[in-house]
This record gives sequence, C-alpha cells and structure tokens, in this order.
Amino acid sequence: MNRRSNYFSIITTISILIISFNGLSAQQYSLRGYAGGLYYLGDLAPASTAFSLSQYNPGLGISIGKEWNKTFDFHLKYTYGRISGTDEDARNLDRKDRNLSFVSSIYDLGIITEINLNAWLKGLDRYGLRLYYSTGVSVFHFSPQTVYQGRLVKLQPLGTEGQGSESLSNKEKYSLTQISIPFGLGVQFDINEEFELGFEVLPRWTFTDYLDDVSGAYVPLDDLRDINGDLAAALSDRSGELTGMNISRPEGALRGDPNNSDWYMFMGVYVTYKWGSVLTKSEDESDKLKDVENSDRLKF
Repeated sequence: MNRRSNYFSIITTISILIISFNGLSAQQYSLRGYAGGLYYLGDLAPASTAFSLSQYNPGLGISIGKEWNKTFDFHLKYTYGRISGTDEDARNLDRKDRNLSFVSSIYDLGIITEINLNAWLKGLDRYGLRLYYSTGVSVFHFSPQTVYQGRLVKLQPLGTEGQGSESLSNKEKYSLTQISIPFGLGVQFDINEEFELGFEVLPRWTFTDYLDDVSGAYVPLDDLRDINGDLAAALSDRSGELTGMNISRPEGALRGDPNNSDWYMFMGVYVTYKWGSVLTKSEDESDKLKDVENSDRLKF
C-alpha cells in the first residue's frame, strides 16, 4: 500500500468512529463557513525564528460537525488556500542572496475535535463566550512552484536537491500528499439560537520539510544539470540571478535547515449554522451514568 493510501485509510477510519457516535442522545449538528488567511513557517519565511510568519494569503474553509457531549464536538473540515515564501522578505543578507521563492496551493481535509474549555473557565459563560482547544489529524496536498522566466514551474518533479538520483543525494522525491496535526484555540459566541460567530487560530504541524522545496544541501550544479536537467540546476541555485554569477559554496553547504519541518497555519473568522436538539446537562450526565453502568456489567 502506498503512502497516500495509508493517509486516506487513517482519515476513513476516524470518520467511521465519528459516525458511530450517532447512537448518543446528542443530536445537534453544525455547518460552518470559514474565511481568513493561510500563513507559512519554514526555510523561506522572513526570519529563521520559530514564529516567523510568511505573507498572508487568503484561505477558505467549510466544516460539518456534531456535538458529542457538552465538552466535545467533532468536525469534518476542509480548508483551501495558498501559502508562499520568498527570500526577498528575508531579514538576513545571506538569505536574500540565496534568492529562492515558492508558492503552493493547500488542500486540507481533516477530522477535528473541539474541547470546550468553559468547563474549567466557567466565568466565560456570563459573557456568552465559548473558548475551545482544537486538535485532530488532517491529510493535505501541496505542490510548490516558483516563477521562472515569467512562468510558474512545478518544483517537486525537478529534484532541485538531487532527489530521485542515487548518485546525487540518495533521496526519493518527496510526497505531495502528507499528514498534519492541527492544534490551536478558538472563541465563539451565539448570535441567536441558530447562528454563532467565531474566531480561530489553527496551526498545522507537518511531517515534511518540503512545503517550500527547500530542506537539505546544495548538490554540485554540473552534476545536477547532467542528471536532473538544466531547469533543475537553474532553480536549485538562483543566487546568480542577482549577482550575475552563482555564489561559490563549499561542498555540502546547506540550502535549508533539514532539522525542522515546515508548518502552515489558518487564522480567520467563521459563521456557524446549528440545527437539531441541544444536549442538556441532565442528558449529558445520564449518558455518563449509562457508560458507568455498562462498564460495571462488563466486570461481571
């Protein structure tokens, strides 16, 4: 089974688990529309610090959710947008001279659980606010591109760091479909019985360092040109576009930081439409009591 099939198997399994919760007494559902921005954190962010964010790019999303109990909600969420980064924005002169850039669309589908923090911060109830922590698992697709001679060029097929050639790097070409772990905070308040307005910040921790096609070391350009082609060599080292001559680098010089994975983040507002019966406190306690009783029977 290939890597992409594994990712979608995980999402399918989690979806089946969520569907199985339909036997619970809570029958309130929700539909949300999101609008905001996507941000990227990685080798082509303005600075090498952990919280250096790229330029804002518009992002949209939609989700359908179900209340499990008064503490947990589950949502199937789809997010779409673009991320980008460029050395033009770098604060470090060496990174400016590197002269790399990228843009990529992001297609993200995930299972998200929201944990209502009002259970521990009860004072928020008096203001009609609900604070929650989100986490889950997502499958996302990306494809870094860059502008070269007035046109967009896909970078992954080129192997700009020698990927796909055992003699250059002994690395396979990275997968364009990956898993991420979303986690973050949100706050919402009721407009009326059917509609809510919310704000959410949800970073995605990924397991790839190639959202931007930059990770490891430079490979010798002549060898790269011979094996992966002229275009791969031209886009591997673009310093010569600024200076007229590529910067002389020692063998094994780093093109990026291979020790840190890339991240992306959605931040924005949303409107929720709710329908179905609301789970009351007594119903929630009744469900918990049934779970305890069933557990006691199993012991005998």
